[in-house]
Amino acid sequence: ILSGLLRHAVAFQSSAGSMSALPQGLPYSLGKGYQLFFLKNLQDLRSCEINDILAFLPKGEPLLEIGAGSGLQARILADHGFHVEAIDIPGRSHSEDPAWPVQEYDGKHIPFPDNHFGIIFSSNVLEHIPHVRSFQCEIMRVLKADGIAVHILPTASWRFY
Repeated sequence: ILSGLLRHAVAFQSSAGSMSALPQGLPYSLGKGYQLFFLKNLQDLRSCEINDILAFLPKGEPLLEIGAGSGLQARILADHGFHVEAIDIPGRSHSEDPAWPVQEYDGKHIPFPDNHFGIIFSSNVLEHIPHVRSFQCEIMRVLKADGIAVHILPTASWRFY
């Protein structure tokens, strides 16, 4: 079902989601059954991503998820004992019935004070940010000096079949 899936997690040293909110670009013409199947597999994929990185995340640190969408991964991280804040831009496709509270922000300025988070996490987000270099500076601003940032990025072979 999921074929050719490769994930790449990059680490730098320095909650179940609703099936009512469908991601943008989903082939709606294939019917509700396919849509539910797609969303279930997407949720499974996001859960696997979290399981892949848990060993690298220091417990007890405040964590920020950037581009949280429905809040599914934020909820999973909170279920593992992390104090999670989640942000995303307005108009995200999963804003109805989120799995975790997601604060909207302008996509440029992270609405938290300097040196606030021990962990910053994103999944399939950085490739959508046209100002990624300046945004990395913003990430570093809110990340504690000894914190880590973990970004999961899709590769050329990432796809659903």
